[in-house]
Amino acid sequence: MPNVPEGQKQQLISQMQSASGSEKREIAAKAKALSKMVGTELVAEGSWLIDGQTFKLDPKGNTVVNKDDTIYQMMSATDYWRLGQDTYDLCVEQDCEYYSSWTVDVEGSGADLTYVWTMKIDGDEQPEEPLVRRFKVAK
Repeated sequence: MPNVPEGQKQQLISQMQSASGSEKREIAAKAKALSKMVGTELVAEGSWLIDGQTFKLDPKGNTVVNKDDTIYQMMSATDYWRLGQDTYDLCVEQDCEYYSSWTVDVEGSGADLTYVWTMKIDGDEQPEEPLVRRFKVAK
């Protein structure tokens, strides 16, 4: 699982150790999907502002997105990314001095797989509703 944040990886391993047979398959499928997300072109869904726009985490640490598309702004207008402890950090500069942290969960499976990105906000000023972006794998 080279493309899964270390904290999330440890959480998946812990879940796997206490899971039953069918649960283990679900956890393994989630881990595999998270690892495969890097390098995969994703298509935004859920909002008319971004439906059909693409976003990708390049294995070399770059984000691949059309800067004229709304999804660029809605994914923190960043050009780089890195693995955080339990997040995918989208970075303004290559050294990641300024970044937004996103947790990624997986819903569904196979052709119905959805990546659910939720912005992680630390501190007291939490929004009433979390910032969530939903993506399918591009076909």
